[in-house]
Amino acid sequence: MVLVKVAVQCTSDTFVDNQIAAAYRFGSPTLTFMLKIATFPKPENLSGHYHKKNKNFKHFNKKMKIVIIILVVILIAFAFLQLYFMRAQRNIETYPHIVKKKYDRFEIRNYEATLFTSVKLSTKGYKNSSSKGFSMLAGYIFGNNERNEKISMTSPVLMSLEDSMTMMFMVPKEFNKDMLPKPYQSGIEFKEEPAKTFAAIRFSGWANDTKIEKYKKNLKVALDAEGIKYTNHFYFFGYNAPYEVFNRKNEVLVELQ
Repeated sequence: MVLVKVAVQCTSDTFVDNQIAAAYRFGSPTLTFMLKIATFPKPENLSGHYHKKNKNFKHFNKKMKIVIIILVVILIAFAFLQLYFMRAQRNIETYPHIVKKKYDRFEIRNYEATLFTSVKLSTKGYKNSSSKGFSMLAGYIFGNNERNEKISMTSPVLMSLEDSMTMMFMVPKEFNKDMLPKPYQSGIEFKEEPAKTFAAIRFSGWANDTKIEKYKKNLKVALDAEGIKYTNHFYFFGYNAPYEVFNRKNEVLVELQ
């Protein structure tokens, strides 16, 4: 058997490795022929090819590390802010009340007479009215008044669920009506709400018109089932700032007869 190996350059960037083995048996016309062709990169380009690939990988890896670090910093900052907001929420002054009776789906509460800053809105629905009303009242308590005086935020924010909606912020107990600075915006008023009895149903997450209408109907059904008489004065109570993500608390309430 004779083995012949020939390497022939056939293109600018590949080699052909030909292994030719031929076996000839004397006295027989039989010829066995085997051919194997293998292509591979030119040796002089091989190191450059892998060097370039490794350089690109290192550059990509460096970028990914920077992105990961930025994301981790953002997540840590976000977590600390949410913890801060949750802690601040516990210390905020709230609408004073006592729970008179609890049911499976709702509860009855007695609320004290309380002073509110309020603004009547011409728009209908929670979506169209909430941002406008909140902006006006928040501006007032954050210093947009004749004394540039800041007033502490309270909870919850109230909205009457009527054709002409009214948004209200409770005034801290340290103030009475005569002590409050005069607002620059004429639409803002001070309103004394008498003691009231409400039925309240709670829901979590982000409030919207669909959810509010759903829980308003659920509350009416639950009250009807218990034979409890109620008025047509429904309210939405929101307990969280817009930037709070976790443990959001919302309620729909109706004044009882």
